[in-house]
Amino acid sequence: LGLLMKSAVHAMLMMAFLLSQAFNAVSAAALVGTSSGPTLRGAPVCATRQLEPQMVAAKEVYKEFLLSAPPVQKSMKSLTPMAASGVKNGVVAAAGIAGYLLTPSSKVAVNAVGGVLSGGLGVLARKRFSEERREAAVAAVASLLSNGLQTVTPAELAAVADRHGVPAQRFQKQLAALFLIYFNRCLESSKVETSELSELFQLKSLLRLSPAQVGMQTYAAARQLYSRHRAYLEADEDSDSKLLLTKFAFLAERLISTDESEEGYRYEATRLQRLFSLTEPAWRQQVESAALPFYATALESAVFQGKASSAKQLAAVRDSLGLSVGCADGMHEQIFTRFVAQLLKCEPDGKLSEADAVKLTEVEFLLTISEDIARKQLLALTTPLYKVAVVETLSMVSASEPDSRLCAQQAGTLALRQQELLLDQAAAKDVELETAKEIALGQLEEAVRFQRAQNVPMTVEAVQKLMASCDNMLVFMRTLSRVEGEGAEAVAKVYGKLANLKDSEVLSLYRLVLLKCLDDLEVDAEEEAMLSSLRQVLGLSDEQCTSIYEAAAGPLFLKNVEQAASGELGDEQKSTLQRSLAKLGLPPKVALTISTDVYASKLREVAADNKIINEEQAAKLAALRDFLSLDMEQVYSKHEEICSGAYRNSVREVMGVTGIIPDEYWDGLGRLRERLGLSEESARSIFASMAREKMRGFGQKAVDALQEKMGGGASKDTGDDPLISGGGGSMAGLGIEAAGGSLTTEILNLVDFCLSAKVLAQRKVEVDINGTMVEKEVEVIGTSLQGEFSNKVLRELYKQYLIEAFSGQQAAQNQRLFNNLNRLALVLGLEKDEVAAIHNELGTVIYRRYLSRALQQTGSIGERERSFLSSIRSALDMDSNICDKLVRESQVNHVSDLVQNIFERSEMTADKVRKMRDAADNFEVSLIDDLDVTSVKLEKMFTVELDDLVETGELAPDDTTALEELCESLHVSEARAGELLQETVAKRCRGGVLQAAALARQSAHESMLDELNRVLKFAVFAPVEVSLSAVSQSDRQEMLMLYQANALTKGALDDEKSADLELLKTIIGLSAETAASPA
Repeated sequence: LGLLMKSAVHAMLMMAFLLSQAFNAVSAAALVGTSSGPTLRGAPVCATRQLEPQMVAAKEVYKEFLLSAPPVQKSMKSLTPMAASGVKNGVVAAAGIAGYLLTPSSKVAVNAVGGVLSGGLGVLARKRFSEERREAAVAAVASLLSNGLQTVTPAELAAVADRHGVPAQRFQKQLAALFLIYFNRCLESSKVETSELSELFQLKSLLRLSPAQVGMQTYAAARQLYSRHRAYLEADEDSDSKLLLTKFAFLAERLISTDESEEGYRYEATRLQRLFSLTEPAWRQQVESAALPFYATALESAVFQGKASSAKQLAAVRDSLGLSVGCADGMHEQIFTRFVAQLLKCEPDGKLSEADAVKLTEVEFLLTISEDIARKQLLALTTPLYKVAVVETLSMVSASEPDSRLCAQQAGTLALRQQELLLDQAAAKDVELETAKEIALGQLEEAVRFQRAQNVPMTVEAVQKLMASCDNMLVFMRTLSRVEGEGAEAVAKVYGKLANLKDSEVLSLYRLVLLKCLDDLEVDAEEEAMLSSLRQVLGLSDEQCTSIYEAAAGPLFLKNVEQAASGELGDEQKSTLQRSLAKLGLPPKVALTISTDVYASKLREVAADNKIINEEQAAKLAALRDFLSLDMEQVYSKHEEICSGAYRNSVREVMGVTGIIPDEYWDGLGRLRERLGLSEESARSIFASMAREKMRGFGQKAVDALQEKMGGGASKDTGDDPLISGGGGSMAGLGIEAAGGSLTTEILNLVDFCLSAKVLAQRKVEVDINGTMVEKEVEVIGTSLQGEFSNKVLRELYKQYLIEAFSGQQAAQNQRLFNNLNRLALVLGLEKDEVAAIHNELGTVIYRRYLSRALQQTGSIGERERSFLSSIRSALDMDSNICDKLVRESQVNHVSDLVQNIFERSEMTADKVRKMRDAADNFEVSLIDDLDVTSVKLEKMFTVELDDLVETGELAPDDTTALEELCESLHVSEARAGELLQETVAKRCRGGVLQAAALARQSAHESMLDELNRVLKFAVFAPVEVSLSAVSQSDRQEMLMLYQANALTKGALDDEKSADLELLKTIIGLSAETAASPA
């Protein structure tokens, strides 16, 4: 056996060798080559090549791939399915025969075993042959593609899969790998070729790759690119590797953008951006930088070379290259600008013909440029050319005063140039105004240079030249209808403020020119017009000009006025002064200021140091005002400044210590005011300030009295409570205490002073009454204590005064206090909302405390109480809504207190519950909605009153009206009421029977009968037997017999007595037989 096994092993080894040789021979004869291996093993996709600038063609790539493919795959790619089947079957048969023949044994069985073993090796060889044939499908597809993508159809590719027996899923992976081979070859050169993109799209369609497969192969190509060029991509320097990245981004973006799913595209784009550490804008920049040259070429061809194109075709090219609309629009604007420049030939005398205008319109439509942008681009090139002509014309016009012939000639020249450059009126006007302003600015800067060099004559000459030039250009501008208006108005429109000079330089320029004009002590009409225009050119304000006039011409006019005022004030002298003013050309404001200053100096001579002006002096001042053409209103401020002290002293003297001013003194103050030249407003202000000093003294006394009261020094007035008999004020017993007589007296003294000093006065005002304005007299005050004391102190003074008005014992005194209430608010300076807040605060306290005591004593709010509350509301002018809420609040609190009292004490009686229910019903207070009383408390009160209703007989089985009323009042449902009744009956019956049994044992028969009668009152509502384990049967029979005997003593048993006996039997658990047995 051992020898046989050794021989079999030896035969198997020999068979394996022979089968290998036989397989190679068969392969050589049928397939020309026997090598096997993976499909892409012979052509690694990551092979590094020298960067080449030439375009990569797909067919050339796949030809190279075929040359590097394994020989066996190249041999098998053309093997027919029939031949392949014959080879596979022949290998198995040949292996079995060889094994049988080569087994070293004479026994047929042993040789058969050798044939079977070698046949198994043939099966393995057959599987290997099949795998190699499936791998050869790649070479077969590459062979088809190497003939050119246009020569291959998807059907031919599908036939390769069928011929080589490749499953569909595996075949798709093989096709995707072939796609990646071409993609990688495209990335060996940094030059972007649209033909490569076209072949990638064609190859994708031909191989029928899904968007997901394209995305996977694109990502694989990206990883290989990043792996090979990572060092150069992460460096800061430019390199071919970064150019390759730009090309890859362009190709990849176009490939993955064909995915109809937005989520799919976003996924692929995001992971590519993440791989190269690019943000989305940076990725988009890479894509567009590669696409721009191609789109620029298309635009060049369409615009400059005249190639037939349309806006739709250009949009298609843009979309195919993946350019954004914004990027394309920018290129369109650049191309349009270049086209305009080409038409103008970039020469100073360049112009646009009518044919050029047509071309521009066509290009504008082709490039889909808006009219505004096209106009902007056109103006950017044509306005500089037009400006050359404008500068030449305005330089000529500004040199001398233009006549009508010159203006017409130059206007025609500019109009022709405007037409040649296709400029509209608005654009031409802007250029002309801008140029005029630039010419003027140059001349102004020349004047400033002279000024800085302190060359006054040349500075003045340069400014005069500037203004003459501005006027000349304005004349020409009016010829062109570019400017409307005359004089300074037109200057302001054209020149405005020419330069941002220092304020000191601007003011100095204007002052120098003004002084030049005043050399002859006169500013004529021409000089005045020039100064007005200069003010606009320099951008001076009215205030600045006034200041300069005061500094330059003021002293001259002041000298004339002083000389005139010191002499005779006649009409001739007045006319002379007016002529001097007209010659100087002073602005009215300056003349008025100087005149009032001269008048003020004369006023100080007679009224300085608080002197009182006499009638003669007042007459002279009036004559001076007339001479200087001054109204009284124009010098009120000077009189107030100089004469206020004298009037203040007079007011202080009139007020004296008490502050009471007799009527005749008021007339004297009025005459003094007129003589001193004070306005009524100024006099009132002075009087108010003096009165305020006096008011502060009275107010301080009131504050001292308030502090004494707060410190406990004031006596307390117990007052009179309407609910308490006896004397006293109306607020006693309510916790509202008066401040005492001292505080009230001081406050009344303060109010009396304001009345006597007429700080408080009647004034007619218009008020709105029901939509109609009616004139009404109201009290107003000239000043108040607001600001003299803190608001807190002022409010407390008013509050204590108000409390005293309510708490006083004398009706006349109380009425006086109420009459002065509004006056006190004015004196203290309290606002209406502050007064209302104090009234509401005090009124709330009075309402709550009064209602609390009234409800505690009477349980209701009667007519007397409502009358008192109404008087409080009227006196304090309280809002009726607030008062109603306070009444309602007190009613709810009263019922809440009654509920609380029911449960606070150990004894809960039906009378208390009934009293609470009556109050709640009377005040319409809901125990649940208003007081949130729990159901447990409601049921307890229900049980207590239910027990009393049964006990007193108010509740009967045939009359449940009282029970229904109780349920509604205590919010107990009918079902729950029935349950509570059952519980009450059971409880009372059980307790009553036990009590009756105890009384029977004590021989207290009368008490026992009374207890049983009470039990029957409850049992009639629920006749059930109660549990009586503590009462024996004999005790029950005895109680029944005693009850029956008592009934018989009162006469024969009628139906009612018989019913009571039967009910008693039921309760104590005795049947008719049991009850009769003792007898």
